[in-house]
Amino acid sequence: MEPRDCAAAVACGFALAVALVAARPVAAANPPPPFGTPDVLEPAKSALRLKQFGDAASQLGRGALAEDPRAQYLLGTLCLNGLGVAESPERARSLFESAAAKGEPRAAFALSALTAHDSPVAARAWLAQAAAAGHAEAARLNQGGQLPLQSDIRVLATDPGVA
Repeated sequence: MEPRDCAAAVACGFALAVALVAARPVAAANPPPPFGTPDVLEPAKSALRLKQFGDAASQLGRGALAEDPRAQYLLGTLCLNGLGVAESPERARSLFESAAAKGEPRAAFALSALTAHDSPVAARAWLAQAAAAGHAEAARLNQGGQLPLQSDIRVLATDPGVA
């Protein structure tokens, strides 16, 4: 590369850098807040990741966490599946109802799945609540007129893998 070409490349690079810096958004008057407090559910979530279900259930069911809708949803899931606690669909449903009443969309979606077979009307109400609270899968199913765990005959009829 000729010295003249090298100087032109440096000048072009410098101009690009200046343009990028000038185009950068100006920081707000207030600096961003420091990282928030740690998630109060993190110890229980950590126990779940390590498959220490009994420890997770114990943490989720005591103290302030017992009233947290996210904790209620997680504990309900453990109760429904008998992980770390005795299997109890009734307790799971109660926990899901409490969490859904506090706005936890995953709990409303779980209730929709639990009630889909026995009470489609109630299931659709739970599904609509989950969708309204921002649960993407609930919104997709609700829009398609389906319920969780419901097979779509149209898809099954066109799937060559289904005999």
